[in-house]
Amino acid sequence: MNLFFKSYKYCLIFFLLITCESGFNRGFAQEHKLYQSPWMEEIILPSPNQDIPNETFFRNHLGTLFIGKNNGLTIVSGHEMSHLLMEGPVYVNGTDSDTLFYAAQNDLGFLVREQNHLYKKVSRVHFLPASLRTFSPSGLDWKEDHVILGSSNGNYLLSRNKVEYLNDSKTELDEPVEDTLLFRDLLGLVHHKTGISPDGIRQVFRCKQSDVWILGAFSLHRYVDPPPLSLLETTPLVPGRILISQVGMGQILLGTSEGLYSLNRDRRRSGQWSVSQSLIDERAAIRLMQSAYNQTVAAGPDGLFLVRSSSSVTLDPGSFSGVLILRQGSILSSGKEGLLRYDESAANWQKTIVDPSLTNAHSFVNFGNQQFFLCKNGVFKVMRRGRSAQPVQFQSGEILNRMIVLDNELLVVGSQRIYRYDEGEETFHPMPNMQKTKWIMEAEVILPVSPDDYWILKDHEMDRIRLVHTRGLNVADMDQVSFPVLQNLGDIVCIHYLDSTLYVTGKDKISLFDLRKLHASPVTDLVVIDQQTDEDHKLVFSYSGLDLQSSPEPLFRQKILPGDENWSGWHNNRNFYPSGLRPGSYTLEVEAMDLYGRTSLPGSISFSITTPLFARWYSLLVYTLLLLVALFLFRKWRLLGYRRAESRISARMENKIQSLAAEKEESDKLVAEILPKETAAQIKNKGKAKWDKYERATVLFSDIQGFTKIAEEMNPEALIDELDHFFFHFDSVVEK
Repeated sequence: MNLFFKSYKYCLIFFLLITCESGFNRGFAQEHKLYQSPWMEEIILPSPNQDIPNETFFRNHLGTLFIGKNNGLTIVSGHEMSHLLMEGPVYVNGTDSDTLFYAAQNDLGFLVREQNHLYKKVSRVHFLPASLRTFSPSGLDWKEDHVILGSSNGNYLLSRNKVEYLNDSKTELDEPVEDTLLFRDLLGLVHHKTGISPDGIRQVFRCKQSDVWILGAFSLHRYVDPPPLSLLETTPLVPGRILISQVGMGQILLGTSEGLYSLNRDRRRSGQWSVSQSLIDERAAIRLMQSAYNQTVAAGPDGLFLVRSSSSVTLDPGSFSGVLILRQGSILSSGKEGLLRYDESAANWQKTIVDPSLTNAHSFVNFGNQQFFLCKNGVFKVMRRGRSAQPVQFQSGEILNRMIVLDNELLVVGSQRIYRYDEGEETFHPMPNMQKTKWIMEAEVILPVSPDDYWILKDHEMDRIRLVHTRGLNVADMDQVSFPVLQNLGDIVCIHYLDSTLYVTGKDKISLFDLRKLHASPVTDLVVIDQQTDEDHKLVFSYSGLDLQSSPEPLFRQKILPGDENWSGWHNNRNFYPSGLRPGSYTLEVEAMDLYGRTSLPGSISFSITTPLFARWYSLLVYTLLLLVALFLFRKWRLLGYRRAESRISARMENKIQSLAAEKEESDKLVAEILPKETAAQIKNKGKAKWDKYERATVLFSDIQGFTKIAEEMNPEALIDELDHFFFHFDSVVEK
């Protein structure tokens, strides 16, 4: 026995060390571990049986969900829902076809998809002897062209045309790969996401090697595996609110309101990170951080610190607004004491006041071999390797907010304009207004990934879409890509990009958006387009696809061919009303974007805009005939009007002639009474009378004495009669 122990004591010691190390990792160090949890999407089911617990789950290739309950099978297809009454639990399995097999309490058979997208149940339990028709199912396994049903009475072989009892032993079915310890462990990590414990999970279902569905008694969740988006919840291991972060290979530095912390990726366990204690002795707020020349410097209102791998050195306990690493062992900063420089000498750091007037400078940047910063609403240039600073001469007339280096250009962002540095003239000039200047004005951070490849964090006060990706800063807005899930991450402090992964730092979490995993798992849902007419008989198209995605809602875009060569902007409206289309044949193409920004294959539908009845050829012919008839009737009406007018004119002329004849007769009579007959005849025939010469003539002059008084007192009619009497006598006297 002693020889045996001596021979194997080293192996035993090694085994004990391994056991202790494993126990330490699972025990004492567990409090300092963070785990990446996948973005979990909760599915809201339109089911009237939500109070009945879920038992089983299946999803076919068309995206239809089959949820087995104790009272039957709930089928969800898009926004449509139906329920088949059965005695539970109910299991469903099958292939990418329209026929699915089911098993329920004392019943089995298959489901057939009908024309109206509904399913009907076809029972095959009558194929079994009466003695074998009582059973309770425990699962369905697909085997090529048939399924194996496990039950309390044994196993059954089920196909469309037969049901065969295999044996009376309770043989365990093959455990699905989804229901393994790995998945149970994962679900334990995201317990706070799903709201259910691993013991409360009814089923874990993998669909098309990418989507993983987690069924609880009263809930359904989904995530993509491998997950493009995973979260590192820093609370409570990292106290305080995150103010700034810095990402390196396998390490994340977090500056918070209560210290500086380091997160290190565990190389042995994927998705696990170790959290260090605060690298700063004091609980100081860290707002600034920079790494260069193999050095990392952190600063804030509580001091300036040189960060090492597992500790830090306090360089100055003052308050700082800006910091810049000039070179190895030399740091430039600014605070209440002005512009300061720190130089490493042996094991100590020496502090030098460069310019006490340049207090609270900020936006320190390296541009080429030169350094610049903003102070007192002006731009200053560092001179003589940090021993002095001089202002850059230029007048802006506005508030200068920050200074950045973008596309090998030094830019100053003002409240109204952007200014670009001219190295030849050593001054700044305003940039012309274009798409690039618009991006810079709206952005809090512009993160270049590669030439013509940018991530942009917008100002949260300007747009609800904060984080976008664009292939160039001078492209149109429609060429930008906004990933819907990234807009639901809450407050964003800063962003970083490393090794195809976008790190989005929030106030209490870090989101890792892995673009390689995103491209490895394409969206599987297709867009289905339905053509309808609304109450006003207008053409409307309804989009179906990603129906179970609720937060954030899926986005759609469309184009109509021929006509629209470019896609419309992304929107979340499932109804589209085309307008302004001329009669003809068209094709509507629609794409959908899921919460990860993945675009589906375009769905399409052909439709025609018919020529309205009033614009068809026979309608035009009728219009022509009606026009000709109208012209004919109009002409007839005008002719009739002319004739009536002529008749009226003729009647008036006849009346006028008769009137003139009567007047002429009266005038002739009057002339004949007044003038001699010969004179009257001359006037009547020639229009004038020839004068006559008389050798002797007698002229009678008469006067009525007191005629004026008589005329005033006498009746006019009597006066006229009296005068007529007088002149009658005068005529008779003259004739004698």
